[in-house]
Amino acid sequence: FRGLNYEVDGAKLILSYTDADGSEGLPGEVTTKVTYTLDAHNTLTMDYVATTTKPTVVDMGSHFMVNLGGHVSAGSNSFKIKPFVYILDME
Repeated sequence: FRGLNYEVDGAKLILSYTDADGSEGLPGEVTTKVTYTLDAHNTLTMDYVATTTKPTVVDMGSHFMVNLGGHVSAGSNSFKIKPFVYILDME
């Protein structure tokens, strides 16, 4: 990835990227940071943060998929997913 920065801090992987003003035709420089944390209970948490220099569209999502048990071993009931969504309205 061009310009992707990363940092490892214990059980955290922090990825960050700054997109230039006007990139993809959108206003404002956008700095994005995603932190992946694995805790003592093997819970993976993904935290997303974006800051902008101008009002603009930010649409962050993940298509993260993991099968730690191998292709055949994991059934659809093997994992628990608890999404937490926070939407900030700037108006």
